[in-house]
Amino acid sequence: VDYANTHNYVPVDLPDEGTLWLAPQASLWDGVQLGGVTLPETAVQPGDEVVLTFYLQNRQDQAANLNVLVRLVDADGVELLRDEGWPWGSPTSEWPVDVVWPDGHTLTVPGDASPGYYAVEISLYDPENLDAGSPPFIAGHMLVESQDATGAPMAMRESPVARFDQGVELMRGELVEQRLDAGDTLSLQTLWRTNQPVSTDQTIFVHLLNGAGELVAQVDGPPQDGFLPTSHWLPDTPVEDEINLMLPPDLPPGPYQLRMGMYDANTLQRLPVLSGPAAGDNMLLVATVQVR
Repeated sequence: VDYANTHNYVPVDLPDEGTLWLAPQASLWDGVQLGGVTLPETAVQPGDEVVLTFYLQNRQDQAANLNVLVRLVDADGVELLRDEGWPWGSPTSEWPVDVVWPDGHTLTVPGDASPGYYAVEISLYDPENLDAGSPPFIAGHMLVESQDATGAPMAMRESPVARFDQGVELMRGELVEQRLDAGDTLSLQTLWRTNQPVSTDQTIFVHLLNGAGELVAQVDGPPQDGFLPTSHWLPDTPVEDEINLMLPPDLPPGPYQLRMGMYDANTLQRLPVLSGPAAGDNMLLVATVQVR
């Protein structure tokens, strides 16, 4: 408890179970921090009603009555829906210091919502002048399924190309074009899934190797350019990701190997390949590229 207090952990009271101390996720306003969030743990469908709960803690007296803005946006930043207004229970000017407020939002997914992952953004702003305390914080993701879905897509029922540690599976890795010129952009279409929650955020790397095994080009980045971290993937749901690799303009013609894998950006530790043609290694051969 002393450690939690020293590091500004957020104490959330659990009925008859004591106190859950949450490491603060974000500072939404001067003195107001987000401790945790409760989101749907499974996919939802258009027309469903969902409840999102944010645990907010006030660390100092607030003069203004702030509005909470919650939005669901897709990977392109297009808004699906929003909810805004005073936090549930009490205006912020009346919040006692250090008290944790569970701020609930009941939302209805639009009937015409496109299937896919949506980021759940939360922010605070002063309605008197529209000043925001900080940029919107992505507190998690929600998955919207098609209303007429009858089961997992065929690709999700097929055997994966390779299985990585932490339950990550590569279902498909396909090149848009396998014959390219030097200076072209190589596009790799990938399809992933996980059979369990992923505990860490992984970075995807793609390496292009020449005949001598030397690295001639590479690209590294989180899935979907950072929109959908692996720790937010729901088990047994497909995740599509297009990876683009620029070929050097002076790249000699000939065959090249395209290899890929994942690693933890904090430790640089690669995920081992557990099954597939590269079992026991930490990256796998995706395709052979012919440079003209």
